[in-house]
Amino acid sequence: MIDKPSEHPNNTETFNFEVAMEEIKSIVASIEEGKLPLEESIKQYERAMKLIKRCQELLHSAHQKIEDITAANGINNAKDE
Repeated sequence: MIDKPSEHPNNTETFNFEVAMEEIKSIVASIEEGKLPLEESIKQYERAMKLIKRCQELLHSAHQKIEDITAANGINNAKDE
């Protein structure tokens, strides 16, 4: 798995959650700074949206794993009661 955005900057599908979140924060800061040209701001926004999607996928996967582990151990989920 890619640990640093610089290792493959265009492919967000291999980023882990923490790396993706750090890059999202960096993109937001650069856009909020207001020094980027409009077109670059749009490109950065598009990249941030891809990173957000990646984070959502990773969170969904983690949630599923937790549910599987919980079920495998015979523990009822509190929200199901």
